[in-house]
Amino acid sequence: MDIARMAAILLCAGQSRRFEAGDKLLYEFGGHPLIVKAAETLRSMDFLCHIAVVGESSPALALLLSNQGYRLVVPPRADGSQEISLQAGIDMALERSPDGVLLALADMPAVSAVHFQALARAMTPARPALSVSPEWTGPPWAAAAGWIRDHRASLKQALRRQAIRVAPMPDELIDVDRLADIGRLRAAQARREKPG
Repeated sequence: MDIARMAAILLCAGQSRRFEAGDKLLYEFGGHPLIVKAAETLRSMDFLCHIAVVGESSPALALLLSNQGYRLVVPPRADGSQEISLQAGIDMALERSPDGVLLALADMPAVSAVHFQALARAMTPARPALSVSPEWTGPPWAAAAGWIRDHRASLKQALRRQAIRVAPMPDELIDVDRLADIGRLRAAQARREKPG
């Protein structure tokens, strides 16, 4: 699917409960808050619209994303539930009448534009595309708007049952939940930057 007809949703409303050093999305990584890489990667792509789901308790995060051109939505309940955040993002995305939606997590900064494109190309009107690696099966994912409407009540289960699996390059699906994951990101970055 052409990404120009897709809405991009970046989930950023988690509460960083397991992260030992405050808000993980504002933790400095590579000279910038962790969220910057994921936000910039999506923003560099010509999606129909860019939506960020943010918690009401993080005005710094909201300002950073707003300055990057994201439309912001705050979930109706501030419990950090990914499901509630997802539904809030989908509501805003579907208001824009896209042909499809791509969902990304703000705490996965190593996912490349190439992988996002691969998800958009792999999905069909009847089947979403889901990221998979030996350690991970889950977001990012891409799905047609009609498929989302048809499966909204049980989206997570339908994704796992019906999705086309798309593998990224090694180390792209590092999900930052703890400080140790920052170390994994740094090691992955060093491997990518190593000559030869």
